[in-house]
Amino acid sequence: MTNADPFDLAVPSSTDPLLSQSGSIRTFRLENRFDRSSWWRYATPAVLVLIIIMAYLPALMAGYVEWDDDKLVSYNNHIASISWENVKWMWTTSFSGHFQPLTWWSYTVDYALWGPDAFLYHLTNVQWHCLTALAFYFVARRLIWEANERSLDLRNHRIIIAAGAAALWFAVHPLRVESVAWIAERRDVLSGFFYVASVWCYLRYVALHDETHHFSTNQSKSLPRIMFLLSLVCCVVSLLAKASGMTLPLVLLVIDRYPLRRHIARAHHQHIQIRQMIIEKIPFLLFSILAGVRAIIAQEEGGALYTLGHHDALARLAQSCYGLLFYLHKTLLPFGLGPLYPIPAREILLGSMFWVSGLLVISIFIAAMVLRKKIPGALAALTVYVIGVAPVLGIAQSGPQLVADRYSYFSCMGFAVLAGAGVLRIISSLWWRNKRQARYLATLILVSIFTILTQATIVQSYYWNTDLSLWHRGITIRPNCAIAHTNYADALTGRLMPELAATHYQRALAIDPEEVVALHHYGDLQRSAGHTDVAIQLYFASLRIDPNRARASFSLAQLLLGENRTKDAVVILYDTVRRHPEITTVKIYLANILSMHPDDEIRNGDEATKLASSVCQSTPNNPVALMTLSTALAETQQFDQAISVIERAMLIAKQHDEDRLLVELSRRLQLFRRGKPIRVSP
Repeated sequence: MTNADPFDLAVPSSTDPLLSQSGSIRTFRLENRFDRSSWWRYATPAVLVLIIIMAYLPALMAGYVEWDDDKLVSYNNHIASISWENVKWMWTTSFSGHFQPLTWWSYTVDYALWGPDAFLYHLTNVQWHCLTALAFYFVARRLIWEANERSLDLRNHRIIIAAGAAALWFAVHPLRVESVAWIAERRDVLSGFFYVASVWCYLRYVALHDETHHFSTNQSKSLPRIMFLLSLVCCVVSLLAKASGMTLPLVLLVIDRYPLRRHIARAHHQHIQIRQMIIEKIPFLLFSILAGVRAIIAQEEGGALYTLGHHDALARLAQSCYGLLFYLHKTLLPFGLGPLYPIPAREILLGSMFWVSGLLVISIFIAAMVLRKKIPGALAALTVYVIGVAPVLGIAQSGPQLVADRYSYFSCMGFAVLAGAGVLRIISSLWWRNKRQARYLATLILVSIFTILTQATIVQSYYWNTDLSLWHRGITIRPNCAIAHTNYADALTGRLMPELAATHYQRALAIDPEEVVALHHYGDLQRSAGHTDVAIQLYFASLRIDPNRARASFSLAQLLLGENRTKDAVVILYDTVRRHPEITTVKIYLANILSMHPDDEIRNGDEATKLASSVCQSTPNNPVALMTLSTALAETQQFDQAISVIERAMLIAKQHDEDRLLVELSRRLQLFRRGKPIRVSP
């Protein structure tokens, strides 16, 4: 007994001497086995969750990073309250190039429960990732069990350990950090849970369908239908969080082929023709197509979608080859990860980067085909990988990134299952059971691998603590990335280090003279330093490249107004209002100029009234907008209406204790009662 393998809980043969002894001894052995098996079954998920929490503790301590967190969450008024208008916005918006109503709703619930505290947003991200990992554990357990031809019980400790290793490889891997630690990427962990849940429901549907196909009772056939429907519902919910779930129908077909082998008649499986398997996936496919089309529309409306003129077909092919190799490489060697890997110049992209990655990818797939009989799981995992990563390989390019860590969240799940199957093969082998030293060495290697992964994940999580640490990491791994230098300079500006920030803005513009954000924000820095002429030149340069930059337009107009170039400022403000009619601040600013400027050629009371009225229609209880409208009405000699509007503004200001605003409202009210409009020099 002292030499027995503690992992060897196989059912004893008929020659086992224990079977010839008393029933009490036999019962003790069976109960002991049950207890140990139960221990593994309950302890593995618990340990998995604990390790995940430990690995992502730095993420819980993080704040907002100025990398979409500001636009999507911290400054987004649409998630600050639960109202019909906001719900409608969530289901119709393409804001920032995303269609993600469920993710918007998740942010809204967080805000309603906890307010704007970044810790609780991060906590929700980690919680959803834990749930995804747990769901993945159960999926991996069943897939590994099926791949092993059900030779072991589903609750056997070896299957449980293998599934736990697979879930750990998926969940505690540095490639996952971007999806978990980045608040703006909530859509990955939210969509991922329902994606994995859909696969689990589908696996249960197949199992129940096989078990009940010999029976004709309605009750026996209703359970598979329910599980199929639940799988479809989870798929749709996943798509509402992020369109990445659109790959699910093809992934299910791969799972049908291996490890389920539904096309082969076996004792525990009903033989299913390929045509029938495809028909089963049609509902999933229809919803996936709708989600994919809506995602492309959102990217186009958000201005994130690249045209063929900007990024041609050959460049996209090279990007696809590199992307296919990148995630494989980083799955095995997850080092040198960062927040942004920019698309390089076309000549670099079509050089050795293209040919080397293309040849390596082809070689890997040829090897998988040659070894498909010995290692069938490798080909299945590679196929799932290609299907999962295909939408983000550059075919419909969105954004400046060549590749991104977050794109591995769905696509690399197959590799995690493959790793778990490898662990099962190791702990089931004869040398594992017979050679203690080899067993200890293999255990040490496996524990070391997962320890390294966990430590690398902790380190990677620390990079996402602040925008300063994130973009310092960005310029470290990609020193020739203009966007990384710009974002690092933004972080330095926020920490009142203008000289160092200016250095990195200049570095960004040296790398890419048309880096529009660097031009804009460097202009802001020069403006705050009092270098007005330089700031104006930078703003104009930024707007020549991207005339839709509303904040740059507004800042430029303010500077021009201060330089007595009021007509130029008005032209720019009119253009900004035309491009961004939803921005009320610009409308109010322009309306004030048109209603109060001393120059008769610039004043236009009718236009000012239209602008102010449109703002008051969208925000009827905004006292500043009401004050602007009353001033515009006074300019058109409608003093009675102006007095009525400004008195309403005073009531609202009193309710909110806005004393400084009340003083200004009172001053204007006195002028309007005397029949005098407002005149203010810029």
